[in-house]
This record gives sequence, C-alpha cells and structure tokens, in this order.
Amino acid sequence: MSTALVLLAAGLSRRMGQDKLLMKRHGKPLYRFSLELMGSFPDTSRLVVSNIGEIIDAAQALGFQTIGNPLAAQGMGTSVAAATACLREERAVFLNADQPYFTAGCLALLLACAQETDAIVVPRVQGLPKSPCVFPRRFYPDLMMLEGDQGGRAVYQLYPEEVHYLDFPDPRPFQDFDTPEDWARDGWD
Repeated sequence: MSTALVLLAAGLSRRMGQDKLLMKRHGKPLYRFSLELMGSFPDTSRLVVSNIGEIIDAAQALGFQTIGNPLAAQGMGTSVAAATACLREERAVFLNADQPYFTAGCLALLLACAQETDAIVVPRVQGLPKSPCVFPRRFYPDLMMLEGDQGGRAVYQLYPEEVHYLDFPDPRPFQDFDTPEDWARDGWD
C-alpha cells in the first residue's frame, strides 16, 4: 500500500514568539530533523506544507513535493486539509515539524500497525493520545473538512471503532516545542 508522509510546517509559532522551525540546535534548524526523518523513508511520497522559503527550498532540494497554505493563520486544520486535497496514496501520516525526537523506528511501528489493521493509528503514551497519526484514504474527505486549530483528533474522535491505539513507553519522541519554556527546559541553544 502506498503511503504519504506529510510535514506540517506552516504554523505561525505564536506561543514561541518567533519562528520556532528556524531556531537551531547544534547549528541545525528545527525543521531539518523532520526532513531528515522523511528522507529515511524513500518508498513513500513526501509532501511539505509550508510558507517559509527556507523550508520550501530545503524540501525541494531533497525532491519532496511542497505546497503553501495561504490560510495558515487560521490554524493547523487548514494545512491538514490543503495537504489531504493533494494526496492519492492509500494512507497518510501527518508529521509535526516541531518534534525533533520523533524517530524512524517510531514511524516504522506506526506504518506497520496501519498496514496490519487498516485503521486510524494513534500513538499513545501513558494513556494519552499523541501525534503523528496515520489515516487510511477513506478518511481523507473528513480531513479535507478540517479548519481552524482542528487536527486529526477531530476526525478520529468521530470514528472510535476505527481507531487502533499503539502504546509507546517513552514520551520523548512525541515531545514538541511550543514555548520558550519548552525550548529552555530541553537545553536547546
């Protein structure tokens, strides 16, 4: 089954106070961690949603498809909807560009579970749902209707019988960076 990896990188970083995706650790912008992860899955389609020239250029240099989102200020749901409208693959994973610790191993487990179950696969840590999630194509119409700050959770909550939760013991891969406090707490420079 064909898979699309979609990187959501069009947010405005309001809580950070500056564009967090361009902030660096060890000389590497935050978004680069996600692009490198996507690059380690060459048998997938790769799509990056961003309005930031540096991110678009970097993604295109890797051969990834890119789209802009003129509605990004309205929230993440608009990026999910815009990306989904471009997809033809059997399933899609919506990656967050601010999860630098998310690993190829975690993604491989999610994809294997999706192939085995043909369900919406939602990672869970200590009973709490996390992202990224995997959606089979039959849910694309719902994903294309998202708006504002709605994410995939708004869709999978509509279909509880279609959700397979995959438990992970370590919360670190699912950590994101939204505020200066998040950044400082983790020791990023």
